[in-house]
Amino acid sequence: MIPVKYISACLDNSGYAAAARGYIACLLETGEVDLTCEAVSFETQKTTHGPLGETIKSLLGKQLTHKIQIIHLTPENFSRFIVPGKYNIGYCTWETDKLPDPWQNYCNQMDELWVPSDYNIEVFKKSGVTKPIYKILH
Repeated sequence: MIPVKYISACLDNSGYAAAARGYIACLLETGEVDLTCEAVSFETQKTTHGPLGETIKSLLGKQLTHKIQIIHLTPENFSRFIVPGKYNIGYCTWETDKLPDPWQNYCNQMDELWVPSDYNIEVFKKSGVTKPIYKILH
């Protein structure tokens, strides 16, 4: 099994949080990933998110020696969670044709980026992101 730490707003109510829960569920379903999670929150109102929310809560802070971490947040938050010596993957999305000016710098601090569409690959590259970018569908 591949040990991975997934850092996201997985217990919030945003679109990013819903996507994170979906990715966490998929990683668990593969049976090939040993997962620990770190929940970042940007909201005060919480809900349980049902059985998947309970599964995610059981993974919070799970002791795991991991070399890979997926930081599924908007890029201005990446640097808070980058750990030298780990393989840091940033997952994010953007809806317009240019990233906010500081985002390309935050993205270029990562080892690689995951985005949900070919459009995002184009936008990130046109905005100055030079790290490898891979499409991981929602």
